[in-house]
Amino acid sequence: MNILIVDDEQDVRKILAKVVENVGYDVSVAESGKEAIEKIGNNQIDIVLLDYKLPDINGFEVLKKILQLKIHPEVIMITGHGNVRHSVEAMKIGAADYLIKPIDNEELAVVIAKCVKTINLNKEIWDLRNTVNQKISIREMMGESREITKVLETVDLIADKNITILLQGNTGTGKGMIAKLIHQRSSLKNKPFIPIDLGAIPESLFESELFGYEKGAFTGAASRRIGKIEHAHGGTLFLDEINNLPLSLQKKFLRAIEEREIQRLGSNKTIKINTRIIVASNKELTKLIDKGKFREDLFFRLQEFMIEIPDLVQRKDDIPILTDYFIKEANADFNLSIQGVSRKLMGVLLSYPWPGNVRELKNVIRRAALLCGEKILQENDIDLLSIGNPGKAIDFFYMGELSEKSLPEILKQKEKTIIQAIIKHVNGNISEAAKLAGIPKWTFYRKVNNLGIE
Repeated sequence: MNILIVDDEQDVRKILAKVVENVGYDVSVAESGKEAIEKIGNNQIDIVLLDYKLPDINGFEVLKKILQLKIHPEVIMITGHGNVRHSVEAMKIGAADYLIKPIDNEELAVVIAKCVKTINLNKEIWDLRNTVNQKISIREMMGESREITKVLETVDLIADKNITILLQGNTGTGKGMIAKLIHQRSSLKNKPFIPIDLGAIPESLFESELFGYEKGAFTGAASRRIGKIEHAHGGTLFLDEINNLPLSLQKKFLRAIEEREIQRLGSNKTIKINTRIIVASNKELTKLIDKGKFREDLFFRLQEFMIEIPDLVQRKDDIPILTDYFIKEANADFNLSIQGVSRKLMGVLLSYPWPGNVRELKNVIRRAALLCGEKILQENDIDLLSIGNPGKAIDFFYMGELSEKSLPEILKQKEKTIIQAIIKHVNGNISEAAKLAGIPKWTFYRKVNNLGIE
């Protein structure tokens, strides 16, 4: 618990601080209302001991500003003998309690203990509500099939165990979401969760990204940088696409996990770390071991516990639930009011092989939502040909059009329609359009030019 003492008298601050420290809590101090508001806004403050009489603004005004915060500390008002009426008024506004100067130390300890009890009770209620809401949300986001239910049950089983976890699954199956869920359901949920995509880092930057560096460690190192492993200290580090970790760094990373310590580039100092490691791979690491591209000892260290994430085609029962969730998400993001999909379209979605897994389904639904002019998504709103496997999607769409146009012409026209809709939605902001389309900016620019979009 962190208790903020707000009083313009230094002697009073010292006395109150000593009492608070004696009962085992951390202390911060402020000597004005403005300073108090600033500290509450920038720090985790649980309880405020607030004097009514301050040099800039009175305690009432500070109290009102504190209570406007979405999550605010408990406030104990402090007044002189002649201002008891102010304390009663403060209670009506929302103060937790009040004390009258000169303050009795035992009374102060009792009032603080009462506030702590209230805070803990509120936290229990909030955690309970959050757990219920989170489970509902997870069902919406992940589905309820037997396959995914088994994965979620495993998550609950190992979430609070101090082990390294390997998530194995194809691209787009939701490994990142599972990693975050493991963190959220563990005792580390209030600690850092640091994800890093090893597939998106140039090989020359791997070591500095993971381990950090000291000023002057190499040309361009103008200041110290904390690495991802150190940044995740006390929490969880999620390394996606661990199969991309260079062989030259695998031994150093293994040592960091084994010894629970690292060294920044350019430093001989050893830094102790307490970081939980979750890794994910879209390739079978045992095959990489056979090819000499992955260390066997690192593999065995990483797979203390392995969870296999099934492809979407293996859990098609989840497609209706996921589709509904992605429609709700698109409605919220794009200010739409789509109510669902037609029965015929749902049949198409259930039949399609989804080579891009859940990520592909999400992108298909979001793009269709932008194009849809009605309340219900229809099969002609969906463009699978330009996204998935054309050979397997061909049976579902555009057979009539193929008699009049070539397949490349159809693909080009559909792609142009989608890109135009996205650009229109973001009011012509090409960078935002590229981000929404899930395409690198320069690739998106080329598409716009090649398709003749103005």
